[in-house]
Amino acid sequence: MTTSNNAATRRGELRVHGVRRDPPDIEKIATVLIELARHQTFHQLPDCDDPAAIGDKGPSLAPIRADQPPPRRPHPLDPDQVQSLTQGYLAGATTYQLGDRFGIDRRTVSAILHRHNIPMRRRGLSPKQVDEAIDLYNLGWSLAKVARHLTVDPVTVLDRLRERGVRTRDTHGRPRS
Repeated sequence: MTTSNNAATRRGELRVHGVRRDPPDIEKIATVLIELARHQTFHQLPDCDDPAAIGDKGPSLAPIRADQPPPRRPHPLDPDQVQSLTQGYLAGATTYQLGDRFGIDRRTVSAILHRHNIPMRRRGLSPKQVDEAIDLYNLGWSLAKVARHLTVDPVTVLDRLRERGVRTRDTHGRPRS
């Protein structure tokens, strides 16, 4: 028996050294591991003393993909849930809060509200809030600080100030030309 890189070993095995192998397929490994976990979790091991149970593979499980997202809500909201959703919105809850509460996307909440002719709350700043933003900005507050105070985006504040003809300052506080 020889001992080279590609030498025959005991029992006819071929030992190969220094050969580059492709990296493992992560998706296949994940699928096998998930299937194994499902099999171990849901499948009762056969009783080893029972000869009829030997070789029994049990119920076959449908394979699932490792990159598959979790299943979404399979059915629409029932009428009671829709009524609760609309009442919640009219009571002041946001579409995000209602989406979390009912397990649906905020855009679905908006679609349901539109379907039931529920008026959507105004986004952005009311005229009174715009007046307040102008006053605070003229006192020397930055756009970012005014926006945080009014809980809106700074670009929203900037757009409303420009609509009202307010001259804005640069980052050093100097009037823009």
